[in-house]
Amino acid sequence: MSSTPPIPSLLLQTLQTQFFPLPSPSFLLPILSPPTNRPPPPLPALIATTKHRLLSANLLTPGLLDPSTRALPPGASDPGVREWRLEFDVPVQVVDIVDVGRSWGEVLGEVEMERLGERRKGREVVRIVPGEGGEDGDGGGGRGRERGGGGKGGPYKLLLQDIKGTTIWGLEIERMEAKIGFPPVLGVGGKIMLRKGCAVWRGVVGLSERGGSCVILGGKVEALDKAWREGWEERLRKEIEKVKAGEGE
Repeated sequence: MSSTPPIPSLLLQTLQTQFFPLPSPSFLLPILSPPTNRPPPPLPALIATTKHRLLSANLLTPGLLDPSTRALPPGASDPGVREWRLEFDVPVQVVDIVDVGRSWGEVLGEVEMERLGERRKGREVVRIVPGEGGEDGDGGGGRGRERGGGGKGGPYKLLLQDIKGTTIWGLEIERMEAKIGFPPVLGVGGKIMLRKGCAVWRGVVGLSERGGSCVILGGKVEALDKAWREGWEERLRKEIEKVKAGEGE
């Protein structure tokens, strides 16, 4: 059975300095000991590989993170508690994204236009040709384009999940257009480190990098992101029907 080679202290130090969750020794084993006779990669490559794999991994994966990793405290999302603050850093992943600054209908309209390969330019609706405004120019809201307005609009509300599967809503209290928005601006499964001292009001986390409440690490979990994208349009339609039926807000 393979034993874990010594973990470079600078690797862990770099992860901590950049507010990444610390991985477990078993997670690091295949990175530190590649299945070849070649020597281990240099430290910068080890750091880059570790960060990429952490951002691509599902936080619910057993043995992913160091046992010292903290989860949200019990009752974290209780709306009956007016205000409280985290007493430690907590890594979370994004499992849903909502633009609270626009109606469901507005977002659905943009999603439908992108599916049809169209985009609004001022008052005009223009046709998107392959390769324009994205990497692949596909007509289904491709990864190279900003779906539903991408990082525009907002503020955004994010459903956040910790290592135990506990969820809590987070709301932008500082607009972060470059980091928070619909995929691909922020992928589903993307990681955020909630910082010690982060305020929670009525069960909702206030998200602000400038204010020091969180660090947006980014990334995505491919399976979660794909499932979210594929079901997005249908979920929007259901929310609109709820509003029409008087069940929504």
